[in-house]
Amino acid sequence: WKQEYTPTWFGMFLSSGERLAAVDAMTKVWTGRWPTNRCPRVEALTSSLAGQTGKPGQPASATARVTDPEGDELRYDWLVASESTDHGVGGEAEAAAPTHPDLIRQQNAPECLFTTPFVTGPYRLFLTVRDGQGNAATANFPFRVAP
Repeated sequence: WKQEYTPTWFGMFLSSGERLAAVDAMTKVWTGRWPTNRCPRVEALTSSLAGQTGKPGQPASATARVTDPEGDELRYDWLVASESTDHGVGGEAEAAAPTHPDLIRQQNAPECLFTTPFVTGPYRLFLTVRDGQGNAATANFPFRVAP
């Protein structure tokens, strides 16, 4: 796990320890077999705000389509974060961007209802999906808030 532009960009694990799909792939390469329980997969993350500009304090939504190879029950965690401004070079440590959990109005569902931040600037909506078996998947999209 490493914070680099986003906390999910390069890692094989989440900071909380759950395995990501790269661990499944490495297991297959090293052993010739997939793990017994594989990571969920975010097939799609959609929102009319993805890559767009919204007004401050406006309602917004996003929807995820997620599959799990074993059909495990999934937990959905959504989070709005400011866009990272601490960009290191050559593997230097980077500080995590500020998060805004109070903006999420609907949690633990494939659909997220949230409010855009009241302060203008660049942000991301993050999704982390956990299968309860030590596996996870992530996705995110950037958006901007402007008057």
